Amino acid sequence: MTVKWNDVYMNWQYLLSGFPISLESLFKFHEVAGDSPPQQYPYEGIGWWPTNEYEKLASALADENVLFGETINRGALCTAFELYNNSTNPEVQAAIWIAGSVWDKTHALPKAWQRETHQLLADMRSIIQNEFPELPPWHNTVRKTLPVSITENMISAELKIGNKLEDLLYLIAIEAAVIKGSWKLVKFVQKQ
Repeated sequence: MTVKWNDVYMNWQYLLSGFPISLESLFKFHEVAGDSPPQQYPYEGIGWWPTNEYEKLASALADENVLFGETINRGALCTAFELYNNSTNPEVQAAIWIAGSVWDKTHALPKAWQRETHQLLADMRSIIQNEFPELPPWHNTVRKTLPVSITENMISAELKIGNKLEDLLYLIAIEAAVIKGSWKLVKFVQKQ
């Protein structure tokens, strides 16, 4: 594959523009005040929260510091932490997001993807690692790096990407739209 990171990034930005999503809104962190971050958020209180429970979370933490709702996996929390640590650089955030999505697909590979698409995923990981060697890789036991993977429990057995970069990036953009609609990136801050 002779694709460079710049091509991947520009293509993904273009594909995202087809959805009502900007990179800034995709990576926006919402601050939630409380006495201390919930124990299930070990990465300096940074994580994900279901959009439909966000208002309840904010008021519960402000009033009582109670935690309820879903527990998010450690790999997705690590991704949120990396997105937060790179909040001044949307290009690096895009690389983290795309790499996370590629990681998820590689570790839950549909049978229809075991040849050409598997190589495309490996090439994409290599492109990102070469361009951003400072990004820490996820631990080899991590199976999920984002709260939603649209290839996990869907029609993925029949969905074929082949070796087309644009198709893979389009799928990642759809996934970003689903995540943006159903999850919020949160940062717990000390209540004043």
